[in-house]
Amino acid sequence: MRKKGPPPTELRWSFIVHGERYEGRFSLDHASEFDFLPSRDVIVVLYDPAAPAINTVYVP
Repeated sequence: MRKKGPPPTELRWSFIVHGERYEGRFSLDHASEFDFLPSRDVIVVLYDPAAPAINTVYVP
């Protein structure tokens, strides 16, 4: 069953490590739920140097 209401707001990012591009994303029900981010233009992404595909947004 699909939830009624507007579609979720998605945050996507990409970064390059040793010439390889990696991506990540997550979504929340409402854009205002992203207010915890210091900026929506620039975000800090944490990743595992041994496996950059394992990554997440840093939240201070």
